[in-house]
Amino acid sequence: MSERGASTHDLHDIAVSLPEVIVIHTPGLDDKDALVQDERSPFFTTPHVDGYRAVLIRERDLHLVSVDELREIITDAWAARAPKRLAKAFLDRESR
Repeated sequence: MSERGASTHDLHDIAVSLPEVIVIHTPGLDDKDALVQDERSPFFTTPHVDGYRAVLIRERDLHLVSVDELREIITDAWAARAPKRLAKAFLDRESR
């Protein structure tokens, strides 16, 4: 693993070793921190994912997150990685 955090390959290895754990990318480390620092949140991190823009959640804990919150988290993650014009067009359409 590099000094900047887990690589995509590292995240794949984590996902394979913990099949009940879902990896969700976050737009930035501040977003990640907001999710994992809330004591009521089912999102967590591990030393392997520290420094990388992703949170973990156990499949059995998904019911603890509302559909709207999960939609927002996943949409934000997608928009941060998608081509900028595509993300803008989608977000503009969704905000109407």
